Amino acid sequence: MRVFDFLVRKQRHVEALVNEYLDQWNDCVQQFRRAMDVFLEEGPGEEFAFAVKQTHRIESLADDLRRTIEQLMYAKALLPESRRDIMTFLETIDQVINRAETALFIILNECAEIPPSLLREFRNLVARSVASTESLLTLARKTFTHNPELTALVKAIDQKESECDDIERNLIHKIFRSEEIDPLQRILLRDLILKLGDISDQAQHTANWIHIMSIKRRV
Repeated sequence: MRVFDFLVRKQRHVEALVNEYLDQWNDCVQQFRRAMDVFLEEGPGEEFAFAVKQTHRIESLADDLRRTIEQLMYAKALLPESRRDIMTFLETIDQVINRAETALFIILNECAEIPPSLLREFRNLVARSVASTESLLTLARKTFTHNPELTALVKAIDQKESECDDIERNLIHKIFRSEEIDPLQRILLRDLILKLGDISDQAQHTANWIHIMSIKRRV
C-alpha cells in the first residue's frame, strides 16, 4: 500500500469519527432546547434541573469523543495541514455547546425568573439560537467537501445571528425599563440574555471559519 493511500484511509476514518461527534453535538443542542422549554414553561424546578443534568451528560460524551479524535491525530495519522484544520474545527464548534450549557447553569445556579410579559421574546431568542446551530450542523457536515451550498448556509447563519441580536437588544431595553423587575433580577436576566446570544454568535464565528477553510482547501 502506498503511503498516500494509507493517509487517505486514515483521513476517512477521522472524518467518520467527526461525523459521529457531530451527532452527539446535535444531541446536546436538542437537549438544551428541551431544557429551555421546561424552564420557560415551568420555571427552574426539579424537572429543569434533571434536563440540565442530561445536557451535561451528553456534552461530556461529546467531549470524550472529541478527545479520542484529537488523540488519534496526535498520533500523526494525518497530514499536518489536515490535522490542524480538524483540530481547529473541533475546538471552535465545541464552544457552541459550551455556551449553551453555560446558559443553563446560569439559570440553575442563579434562579433567574422570566416575567410573563417577556416569555414570548425569550422563546423567540431560544428558537433563533437553536435554529442557528441547526444550520451550523448542516454546514459542518459539508466541511470536508467542496459544496456550492456553503456560502448560502453561512449567509443563513449570519441572518439568524442578526435576528438574535435584535431580540437581545429589545429584551434588555424592556428589562431595564420595567417597573415589575427588581434591580438584581435585571442584572441576572441581562446576563442570561447575553449568554443565550453567545450561542448564535459562536455559531456565526464557526460558520465563518468553516467558509474560510473551504476556500483555502480549494486554492
